[in-house]
Amino acid sequence: MNNVCTRIIDDSNPGSPSGNEYGSPRMCGSTEAVQITKDGFLACQDCRIEVTNRQLYKSDKAVLEANTPTSIYILKTPQGSLKIGRAVDLYRRLQELHRDQFGGRLQVLASFVGTHQDEADLHIWFNDFRITGVLGEQFYDVPAIRDHAQSVGIDPAGQLAVSRYSRYTPQNDPKTNKDYVK
Repeated sequence: MNNVCTRIIDDSNPGSPSGNEYGSPRMCGSTEAVQITKDGFLACQDCRIEVTNRQLYKSDKAVLEANTPTSIYILKTPQGSLKIGRAVDLYRRLQELHRDQFGGRLQVLASFVGTHQDEADLHIWFNDFRITGVLGEQFYDVPAIRDHAQSVGIDPAGQLAVSRYSRYTPQNDPKTNKDYVK
């Protein structure tokens, strides 16, 4: 199988790829690409990083985000709700949620490597327990979600983030964002 990166890198015309002198799109061409979608989209590590960090076509970025492994987590908030989300850097996400949204210490109930689709599946699976009227993908603390979290556990990367977070002290007073808390 030929693993050549298929991301168009000649995108000087925003919104659509421009062609080379022969009128065809210019591809990255790296032979270190991996398949990141079911339909065969291939990207090398450099292109994955570049697409993630730049404002490119929404479809390219969405494809990469949907298939890039991240930490899927289930947290207990200081207010008692459960939050299901995902983060590339779980420790940094815990800091953000503590400092800017929930105003206090969070408890990690589960953490595992997954994709955007895995997170979406959890939201669908536990939709009957979703708290309406608040932001942040929050759910009632019910046995079904707790049992799932316990069965999944906390992976080694999550354990490291939890260990680092246990020593975290915000430099400024944490805020409780009224959009995230009833």
